[in-house]
Amino acid sequence: GRPASRPQTSWASRLDVRKMTRDGVLVAGSTTTWRWSNGLLATITAKEASIEVAYRYTFAEGERDVQAQVWLEQTPCQFGGSRAWFACPRCHGRVAILYLWGYPRCRTCCRMGYPSQSEDATGRSWRRTHKIETKLAGGAREWNYRRPKGMRKATFERLREAYWREDEIRDHALMDFMARMPGLF
Repeated sequence: GRPASRPQTSWASRLDVRKMTRDGVLVAGSTTTWRWSNGLLATITAKEASIEVAYRYTFAEGERDVQAQVWLEQTPCQFGGSRAWFACPRCHGRVAILYLWGYPRCRTCCRMGYPSQSEDATGRSWRRTHKIETKLAGGAREWNYRRPKGMRKATFERLREAYWREDEIRDHALMDFMARMPGLF
């Protein structure tokens, strides 16, 4: 794929306000410890209109304890109730996800990109093919080249054509690659 010119969101631990709300982490007075697969361990203490996040982060010059306060904002929902958002500690923008990339920041302030932004044409085609296969499988583990029960014939035909079109796109990308490498093949 294309080389990543900036850090990617998949590299950093993240705080998702929607998951925290579902898990009851944002209830005032509660303290929770979260561990991510990269080994980062954070203690989250909820207050009335904010949370405090404390963790140990490895910077270029060494490890340092980070303690940050993140304000919460509430917006009303259409049919009652409210939805919680983080206010980015740097830009004060309303976001659902904060990344623990040094200090808690939104994706824009961390200057991060999504992994899909670094994919080449072949990678994007494989991702689209996987989505199509998931739809064609109709709840099964994998697609068996038959129309799933309950799927309209026109929808099945459209998805099947898209599946084979993606296969052709990958074949053309491979041929272009081979044409650019004359001494290799």
